[in-house]
Amino acid sequence: MNEVEKFKERFFNLPSRGFGESYVQPILYIVLGDTPYNKGNEVDAFRPTTGEKGEYKAIRVVFENDKNKSTLYDSVMGSESMSDRIGSLKDIEDGKIVANCQNIKLNEFDYLVYVLVDDYGFHIFEISAEDFKEFANKKQFPNWSPNHGRMEKGKNGQFPIKGENLQWHFQHCFKKKVPWEEIMDISKTIAAYYHS
Repeated sequence: MNEVEKFKERFFNLPSRGFGESYVQPILYIVLGDTPYNKGNEVDAFRPTTGEKGEYKAIRVVFENDKNKSTLYDSVMGSESMSDRIGSLKDIEDGKIVANCQNIKLNEFDYLVYVLVDDYGFHIFEISAEDFKEFANKKQFPNWSPNHGRMEKGKNGQFPIKGENLQWHFQHCFKKKVPWEEIMDISKTIAAYYHS
């Protein structure tokens, strides 16, 4: 296994808590020219060129674990690591994987960046809050739900990216693709930072 493949495998196996904040966000700051937003924790990024605040969401494109287990023991013993379940946008397009973008706080950012992390790298999508709200109000943002979680109805939303709407996201929001080799090279320039 070469260095890039090993890096990708280990990147996918990083813990879910902090995956976006500790590992994806620092790379996005460099790729997009944004900086961390340090005035509260409601948004993730600041764009110096425009003065806008941004929200970042990272979604791993992976196949689901087999849920047909009869006992907890079977579930534990039959579970697979994230790196054994890596998928691609082709798998989304073919209806094999649904990637869910969650916990979208519409009223707290000027732009939303959502990244599909797959077998080939980062696929970066971006939409302004204004465009997002316009699409959502006209019911044109595919599968948008303004509810995420029972306790936060109406405050946070979510949307799935799946076969029947993937092209919509490419048509309206796609920004760029960053291959794993470039991600690995960028990561070598960033000081390690871990969220607890």
